[in-house]
Amino acid sequence: MTDLYGLSPAVRFREVAGEGVMVQLDSGQVAVVNELGLRILQLLDEPQSVTQLGKALSAEYEVSLEQAEQDARTYLDTLLAQELVVNC
Repeated sequence: MTDLYGLSPAVRFREVAGEGVMVQLDSGQVAVVNELGLRILQLLDEPQSVTQLGKALSAEYEVSLEQAEQDARTYLDTLLAQELVVNC
């Protein structure tokens, strides 16, 4: 297992009215995510570490690097549990 994360090959997402709509192709499950969730999905289009995500989010949303990394890690844990992201 590496410290890089990416979208599962079975996931597709689109931006709709400023939110993200994510579809898990295997199950047909659909999830709607807010602006921050959408931005994380966009960043995960290429494998990213928690540190990379934290730096990008910290710069874009004017939060501390520690807070951005913590938020990214929490969100990744949720997405991993739902098999929406994978370790690359």
